[in-house]
Amino acid sequence: MKKESHSLWANDKLISETRVQTANEWIDSDLHVHTKKTVIDSIHGISGIVGFTLNHGICVYVQRQFDLHYFFRKNLQDDVTHVVDIDGNIAELSPI
Repeated sequence: MKKESHSLWANDKLISETRVQTANEWIDSDLHVHTKKTVIDSIHGISGIVGFTLNHGICVYVQRQFDLHYFFRKNLQDDVTHVVDIDGNIAELSPI
């Protein structure tokens, strides 16, 4: 499996990161190439980064993109204590 990551910065702010995973598989003497592209866009506020938008690409069932929005819950020291979804529920995220 091949993994690539590309980051887009504006001065000292991370704007976006794109991660691409490519895997090759032989099925009945045919080479199949599987590619998964994930885009993570940072959401910036007055006090810095406040969350991110996660895009896993196009859903094959309905042929449209799905963006998931997550926000950081921080303490007074500005440490991230939780990641919450758009409804305020604590998110259960797995590594990408």
